[in-house]
Amino acid sequence: MDKNDIRRARLRQVIDERFDGKVARLAAFLEMKPPQLHRWLSGKQGIHEDSAASMCEKIGLPAGWFDLPPDSSLPLPTPKVGMDDNVPPEAATELWRSYQRANAEAQRVVDIVLDRERGEVGAILKSAISTALLAAKREPAARKKTA
Repeated sequence: MDKNDIRRARLRQVIDERFDGKVARLAAFLEMKPPQLHRWLSGKQGIHEDSAASMCEKIGLPAGWFDLPPDSSLPLPTPKVGMDDNVPPEAATELWRSYQRANAEAQRVVDIVLDRERGEVGAILKSAISTALLAAKREPAARKKTA
């Protein structure tokens, strides 16, 4: 199995295990067009190292994960978001992406909450902060439409 076969198998694993087997869902999550993913999956085009690294980062996988040989005994890692390990993988990944897109001040607030709070209060605060971060990202677009 060459590196492109390994990356293709790993891509299929991510789609099946995190995105209900739907290429379009992963494409939307990665902010890509589905045909690119279909070219990778069909083998018509190889998955470049930079693309694999970018997907690892966006999905919340360890660096180099797409290059590890597929092994049924190695489950797809679930992104951790702090105190609540019962967060569904897709929600956890979206929270992580929101955190990555946030400015340094917002990230610092989230870090403080996650470090200091435990249990239900921490989960509620984390959810509220994540919702506020998502709303703040949408706000500039709404202002442009009304201006």
